[in-house]
Amino acid sequence: MTKYNELVDYQVSQMKTNERQSFDELYEQYSSMSIPEQITNIKQLGRDLFNKLDKIIDQLDVILEEDKKD
Repeated sequence: MTKYNELVDYQVSQMKTNERQSFDELYEQYSSMSIPEQITNIKQLGRDLFNKLDKIIDQLDVILEEDKKD
């Protein structure tokens, strides 16, 4: 197994297993929020996404550096 595959396996195992909601459930949940609450929620989701992507990129950089050494 390559280091990339190991990283992917690790990332998948670390994901939170939230129960998936239907579109109707999500729509109902968000439509009950005020506009400021929706904006705050979207900002937080954006931050979470950025942090996860940044962590993955850092780990891939480490793998690339290790491959260059070998």
